[in-house]
Amino acid sequence: MGIYYYSSDSYRGGLYDITLGPFVFLFVGFVILLIPLIKQKKEIHHVIYKKRIYIDIISWIIVLICIEPFCELLYLFYDLITSGRIMLLGASYDDVSNDNAEALVQLSVLGKSLAVYSRNFKIITPVLFFYYLQQEKTNAFLLIGLLCVSISPSLNNLTIGNRTELIWFLLYFSTLYLLLKNTIHPSKTKYFKVILITIFSVFLTFFIAITLGRYLIGYGEDSASSFLIQYTAESMYNFNTNAFHEPTPLYGHQAFNYFIDKANGTASTLGDFRDYLNVHMRSPSWIFYSIIGDFYIDFGLIGALLFIVVVSLIYRNTLSGTSINLEVLLLFSIYLYAVANGLFYCCYMMSWAPAIYCFLFYLLLKLLKING
Repeated sequence: MGIYYYSSDSYRGGLYDITLGPFVFLFVGFVILLIPLIKQKKEIHHVIYKKRIYIDIISWIIVLICIEPFCELLYLFYDLITSGRIMLLGASYDDVSNDNAEALVQLSVLGKSLAVYSRNFKIITPVLFFYYLQQEKTNAFLLIGLLCVSISPSLNNLTIGNRTELIWFLLYFSTLYLLLKNTIHPSKTKYFKVILITIFSVFLTFFIAITLGRYLIGYGEDSASSFLIQYTAESMYNFNTNAFHEPTPLYGHQAFNYFIDKANGTASTLGDFRDYLNVHMRSPSWIFYSIIGDFYIDFGLIGALLFIVVVSLIYRNTLSGTSINLEVLLLFSIYLYAVANGLFYCCYMMSWAPAIYCFLFYLLLKLLKING
């Protein structure tokens, strides 16, 4: 993919020429980061939590809180399709992103409020979905509800013609499937295939519509193939020709600005975030550098490698057999979500809330297990 991208019209040069060193650093960094997955030799067959009643209650609460914005989004997209405005999603992306126009579809005040929870639960709900797929008897409405809540952030992101959240979901969901495919109960296999085909078909429709919308207005001369090639390879080239040559680390302002904001009692917008980076970086602030590249920007070469080693050591023994506790799987999913999307950038960059929610859920399940 990298060779195709380098020779394509989508390739954007950087401030420096391409050299081998940055690619070697990225390769070593990714290998170290992937050690917790690489060292897992046994396939997982069971996700365990003895007090299922607690999981049922919590899952129903999540579904009841988050299903409303999903229903709104379904209606709004139905209206876009029937009115023939679906192609305008991609065409409006640039204006919406720069606050020069409003999104074609708008959630209600209630829908916007509840959609925040859908986004913050986006690591948790796919895990719960797979947890229930292993059960012989599962409430169908709960299973479907968890799936709907899981894809709700992607649909919401599509309302502004942005495909990033969709890519994140598909990569994370696919990674979870590869990890947990042997836990799925035989009675659920047929339904799971139907679900996969349905999700793929719906999202492919929106993906093509948005891509064509951008292509028709000449937005980066985008096409489906160039989009995939660019998204697969550009971060590594961007890092090679830009970020690798940054003279001074940002000490957390790239990937961990969310925590810096919380510590300072501030609330940076995307514009504020980019303005800060533009002042303190020579490299462009609006392009991808991969998750390893973001750690490099924050901590420098040695600091980034040390940070990656620490993360790998923390998770190295999480997967160690044919079964895994649900709360441990949730903790591992924080790592898994970041790694699945690591080719782009640190997916928690603007908000670590989904990871924090997942960690709090992990603590809750541990507490319930101890007291139960």
